[in-house]
Amino acid sequence: MASEENVILLSWPTTSPAYEALSELGELGDAGAVEVRQSAIVARNADGSLSVPQDDSGTIGLATLGGSTLGVLVGILGGPLGVLLGWAGGALIGGAWDLARADDSDSVIARMSKSIPPGTNALVADVVEGSHDAVDGFAARSGAKLLRVSTDEVLDEIDAAEAAADEAEKAARKKVRDQKQAERSEKRHERVNTLKEKLGISSQGS
Repeated sequence: MASEENVILLSWPTTSPAYEALSELGELGDAGAVEVRQSAIVARNADGSLSVPQDDSGTIGLATLGGSTLGVLVGILGGPLGVLLGWAGGALIGGAWDLARADDSDSVIARMSKSIPPGTNALVADVVEGSHDAVDGFAARSGAKLLRVSTDEVLDEIDAAEAAADEAEKAARKKVRDQKQAERSEKRHERVNTLKEKLGISSQGS
């Protein structure tokens, strides 16, 4: 098959296999079985946020991911937009978009988030695959649950989510403005009535 650019996510019932798997994935990359552009272990904290634990050399961390595909993905899964959309914590909390529903199988990022519930970790990687065999075999050997998504699909969904968030923010600001305007109008009416009472002006015919 032609080469595919994919984001893969591997998860286990316990946290310990991820660290050994990170090393093994690197070895597969060194052997040319798969091109590993970037890989990292991500851990879901109790509050739903994501962190990227450092390895013994201190070279793995959230800052290292920067503005890469993985950096954007991890940032949105554990950041404010992810929380707003309900992607954080592995359980969708209900937002303004159908995209953020747990049973929406078309939402790839929601599926990724659900694969990392609080208190667990996962191995994520941005890879180029000439065949699925190497990664599929790697996942099977390590006992991992594998989720594979096209890199373009991940980025397209993030773009759509950010656009939806912008529209929701605009709608929220408009609602606040309208509410304040209605409150000011009501207060203005009350002030006018109070002044009329003080001045003994009849409201008839006004």
